[in-house]
Amino acid sequence: MVRLLFLLLFFAPFSLLAQTFTLRDMTYQVSGTEVTLISASKSQGDVFIPSSVTYSGTTYLVTAIGDRAFAGCKRLRGVSVVGDALRYVGVSAFQGCTFLEYVLLPESVTEIGDDCFNMTNVQEFDCPKNLRKLGRRAFYFSGLRQVVLPATLEEIPSRAFAGCADLTSVSVPATVKVADDAFFNCPKLNR
Repeated sequence: MVRLLFLLLFFAPFSLLAQTFTLRDMTYQVSGTEVTLISASKSQGDVFIPSSVTYSGTTYLVTAIGDRAFAGCKRLRGVSVVGDALRYVGVSAFQGCTFLEYVLLPESVTEIGDDCFNMTNVQEFDCPKNLRKLGRRAFYFSGLRQVVLPATLEEIPSRAFAGCADLTSVSVPATVKVADDAFFNCPKLNR
């Protein structure tokens, strides 16, 4: 009996951390009063991500798009995030969404993970004004044509925009560090 009680007390916090639920083909993982959108693999067309979701009578803020949440969604055309709760867009979140044309993120986003928009058709990107961290290869081989980066950005890491064959315009504040190969193989870019 004591052993059973110990096991229940030991594993209870872990089961609460792993609570997930699905609404409108999007799966969320709960962490306190916040959720991370962890899977939307059936998404297609234009998708709207709300600033909060309600499940079983509890409202949660959507503060992150998790790693690989939309990866490989071949029919996804665009994503718009409503509100200002989102802070993080995960590693490879949209990687391989070959028809993805646009993503509208709120100003509250401070970090975009590695390979986030790798191999997408995103052509223009309005960087959130509070963005501090941009992942390696974030726009690697994307359709990006122009981008304006905020002064809050710490650095443009290795190959962040490499292989963007149509990239012609990048606005980089003087305070932002730029890796030597950040714009590798961008033939139309005049820096």
